[in-house]
Amino acid sequence: MSEILRVGVAGVGTVGAAVARLLKRQAQALASRTGRKIDVTAISARDAGKKRDADLSGVEFFSDPVALAGSEKIDLFVELIGGAEGAARQSVEAALQAGKHVLCEARMARKSNATAAKLSYAGHLLMEHRNALIVDIDLTEATGHAERDAAIGMLRRQPARARRRTVAADKAYDTAAFVAEARDLGFTPHVAPNTTNRRSAIDGRTTRHPGHALSQRLRKRVEEPFGWMKTVAGGRKLRYKGRQRNRAWLLVAGAVYDVIRIVALDAALTT
Repeated sequence: MSEILRVGVAGVGTVGAAVARLLKRQAQALASRTGRKIDVTAISARDAGKKRDADLSGVEFFSDPVALAGSEKIDLFVELIGGAEGAARQSVEAALQAGKHVLCEARMARKSNATAAKLSYAGHLLMEHRNALIVDIDLTEATGHAERDAAIGMLRRQPARARRRTVAADKAYDTAAFVAEARDLGFTPHVAPNTTNRRSAIDGRTTRHPGHALSQRLRKRVEEPFGWMKTVAGGRKLRYKGRQRNRAWLLVAGAVYDVIRIVALDAALTT
């Protein structure tokens, strides 16, 4: 058996602790399959004294993930901090500059409690209601707040107008932060009220208008381009490695969808 593969994990939350725990639990099986022992030798987290659901005895602690990434004590750097900027990006860049193998970006996600979690990215579309055309696209890590963060980012990229516009969304967007940010950007949030054991961030001043009901009916059309991309464009299973390459594919697929949609609209006008 060859030398040990020394792993450093940055971000020891739920996922990071599970990675460390599984690598220790499956150490013998992994060694027999790979011909190399895999061992977590170092971690980086904000709080060294926090109790975690993993046996981290004998593992060296780094308070700075960038220092862990460049350490000579690891061969593989696993970035589980989250986000595309800040410490996550700096640590990945440091690891690559130090010649380390890097594992990052994709996150475990599932569509519902009845489905298995898979390594995933989150695709986001901003669609205008009048003609059902895509006006912006993004691909991000599949975090618990990716949808709302991406939505605000796409709204921020829209040209400013004197007249307020509306933006429709499902109840996952019914949070005080999203509603406030959307309003600050000049959009009236026509989100579906989420009143399950909580209070909605919108009230009758928004829901009483017929436009809110219309927005809620039309917003479901955003599933049409998603369905087309998964089936016709072959996006049900991604074929590229890394977020940027898959994001580029998504942008091209969205552009093609819009071209086909425009042709269909033009044909409907001439008949």
